[in-house]
Amino acid sequence: MFPLSFATSLQLLVQPYARHRTEQSITLEGSRSPLHHQPIMYVVLFETKPSPAHQSTYMSIAASLKPSLALVDGFLSNVRYRSLTRPGWLLSLSTWETERALVRWRAAGTHHGAQARARGGVMEDYHLRVGQVVAGDGGAEGLDTTEVGAAACVMLVYGRADGLDDGPSDASELAASMGLSLDGRDGATLEEQGLVAWDVFQAVDGLGELVLLSSWRDEADSSRFHGEVGNGQLSQGKVQKVRVLRDYGKYDRREAPQFFEDAPGGETTH
Repeated sequence: MFPLSFATSLQLLVQPYARHRTEQSITLEGSRSPLHHQPIMYVVLFETKPSPAHQSTYMSIAASLKPSLALVDGFLSNVRYRSLTRPGWLLSLSTWETERALVRWRAAGTHHGAQARARGGVMEDYHLRVGQVVAGDGGAEGLDTTEVGAAACVMLVYGRADGLDDGPSDASELAASMGLSLDGRDGATLEEQGLVAWDVFQAVDGLGELVLLSSWRDEADSSRFHGEVGNGQLSQGKVQKVRVLRDYGKYDRREAPQFFEDAPGGETTH
């Protein structure tokens, strides 16, 4: 729970969708939500854990890529968040108009060099997923989902939390305020209903922007959550459903589109 002084100083600003209402000041606006750009086709979810000894190096690498990234035709946005459930983990969430735009960025020499450097020890671990935004009924046909990832679909719910600071936050309360009750529903746990994992991230710039990232076993499971929260309880433009096309990481390279030498520190799967 939040400290009483924090909880009592805030008023709930969520629309009256919530049967999960709590005392957080959550506004489901997401002023930088990628849905403000239309049309959005692709999302890259890049979860990273920089080595504590190389935090400054990681941030320097990220900053050095910004000018090149901004010049890529088809690039739309990139926001960096910190996890509220896993200390040290960050989320870089970028959006793209087309898959061709992603290929352009992947082929950029500056990007490839930065990846190789980060894999050499700057990042302890990372998890990268590439997906296509789809409508609630499934959207575009003909795209294969990941064959190795535990989750075929991801739901992104954008919001704001006024009054959050750098202190500890109850991520489960925030998740409930954004529509994901961890108690389950209809007598079944969320795991039984297909939830693989979840996390709440806060933008590192300190503006209070949040994103709830929930990963679902398949599209049918995510559609139930989308139907309850995305279509029925939140206003349009606050929720994204993402079909995961590729899922890989520092040591699991089975769906990685690029070849790198095996990274030190763990066993690599090809």
